[in-house]
Amino acid sequence: MLAHYDGSMNITIPPPDDYQAALKEIDSLMAAEKGTPEGNHLNALANLVVAYEASMITMHNIFTPLMTRDNLIASVPIHEHNGRPYFVRLVEIPEPWRGQFGEALTGSQTPIFEGEGKLAYAWDWTCWVDDKWHGRSGPTGLSTV
Repeated sequence: MLAHYDGSMNITIPPPDDYQAALKEIDSLMAAEKGTPEGNHLNALANLVVAYEASMITMHNIFTPLMTRDNLIASVPIHEHNGRPYFVRLVEIPEPWRGQFGEALTGSQTPIFEGEGKLAYAWDWTCWVDDKWHGRSGPTGLSTV
């Protein structure tokens, strides 16, 4: 289950595996036609993901740290090319870390695959998220719990 609303202002945040599974399912449904059962499922699932991502931001647009470094790593898939870990899709990185990582990428080479959108090399992502990318600060706002 992607998120649970209990009738109050509380939204239960799922484990990163549920969020990741939802993103993978959306990816598998991208060719679905509007108005079909698959298209309707894609629309509903995409709306749930948007609501989930929005729930991670307070009404004042200030991120509430809900993720540990391990949660962040687990929530972002590393995609393979020629059987090797090769890239991450920036769109799959939750905010505010997507913006932070995007800034850290300034001046860096990035992979380009037609139709994939903005990408980064997997090794740049790993170094950045581990705060070991020489001369560039790593992620901020992560929970230590």
